Amino acid sequence: MNENSSLIEDADMKFSKLCEIVQDIETKGQDGDHFPRQAVFSSIIASENEIIIQKLEKTLLDEDQSELMRTVIVGLLMQKNIISPICQYADNILTKITIINEEHEGKESLLLLADALIKGTDCEDEDLRNKSCEQLFKLYKVSCHPESSALIADQLLQRFCNILINKNKLIDQNLLQIIKNTEEELNSRVISIEVLSKSQPVEFFNHAKNMVLSINEYSKNNIETMYLLDVLTKYIYNAAVSGIVGNCNEISKTLSDINLENINTDAKSEYGRNNEHLDVIHKRISRRISQLNEMAYSQN
Repeated sequence: MNENSSLIEDADMKFSKLCEIVQDIETKGQDGDHFPRQAVFSSIIASENEIIIQKLEKTLLDEDQSELMRTVIVGLLMQKNIISPICQYADNILTKITIINEEHEGKESLLLLADALIKGTDCEDEDLRNKSCEQLFKLYKVSCHPESSALIADQLLQRFCNILINKNKLIDQNLLQIIKNTEEELNSRVISIEVLSKSQPVEFFNHAKNMVLSINEYSKNNIETMYLLDVLTKYIYNAAVSGIVGNCNEISKTLSDINLENINTDAKSEYGRNNEHLDVIHKRISRRISQLNEMAYSQN
């Protein structure tokens, strides 16, 4: 038997065992014997046989394969640091998804996909980093969409809020682009502010200050202005309390000069019925502005 035949046989054997394991999990769930499953997974992860890798890549992109099989393969390829086919897989599925609804409920593969794409943003190849980032933020924006009602969308958002913080410069740059782009969904911009202000607690202050100074340039209506001021004043107040920023006189004065009462009234008119939550936001913002004014006064 020549070397190529040996590699083919090895790949066929490993892939056959993988198929058996996936079928076993689909039948028995997680109640089966974990040891043989892990042994097969470990042997594939450790293998340098290009033929098994090709089999995994082909199967991942085969739309007739089961959700579980493709999920398992995403995990295996991620462990092997093979990100390119995962980007292609992400592109294939995300071009068909505009919102995450009950149709996608229980698709935990999306959580694993998010992890794999984040890992891809740290790889050495620049083109692959950019592709990973592109697909990652497609998934991020879909998860943030206000009509994404499935529980898995909430789980994705929670995952993003935790794992995007302090990840890398490329992710931070994309978050900032979303924040500044008024054409993006408001929810994705608000969450991006939350994440980036934690990733760059010091550096983000100037961005927050500029947004407050020119808030009308960053919002399309009064409703957006209220939501943006809510998340921005939360960050600014916490930054001032923690001592991240020095003198807060300028930002305090700018916030005080904003006619928040009129903005809230107009926002409630734009929102229509069931707009009571805007009064709650109004109170939060007003309280923070008052506290910032007190801090600014004490610094003089």
